[in-house]
Amino acid sequence: MLRKKAEDVGLADKLRRDPDLETAQQPDGEKQQQRAFHQSQCAAHHGVDAVDHGQFCKEVQRCQQQPQQEEQQQKEEQARIRKRQNELKKTENRIHVLEVRDKEIDELMMQEEVFTNVAKCVELNKEKTAINEELEQLYERWEELAE
Repeated sequence: MLRKKAEDVGLADKLRRDPDLETAQQPDGEKQQQRAFHQSQCAAHHGVDAVDHGQFCKEVQRCQQQPQQEEQQQKEEQARIRKRQNELKKTENRIHVLEVRDKEIDELMMQEEVFTNVAKCVELNKEKTAINEELEQLYERWEELAE
């Protein structure tokens, strides 16, 4: 079958010279057969008749490496997206915690035993100010991540 495919694309001479392609026709060499078929496709695509064997081998290597490089790039992109999503989720969680605490402080400051206690009011006001400053930064970061 492989020999027929190669002859169809004008590679009969290449088949006769390449021992890898010959061994690929053995029944137990299915992987080699697939590799050889891919090589014959690359050879046909790149016009093996016009180039020498060394250039052909380099082209085959390039053709084999290209999917690996693309796969690596896809994995890196997916990792970058996951990292960004995780950071976004952490930012959202922190925003939620701070907003809840901010509301708690508002409720506390409405209680008579708190608003009549100057020291407690000052302490809660400092905490509320710190929360609002952090929230402002988190909102900006959230906008960056959500884009």
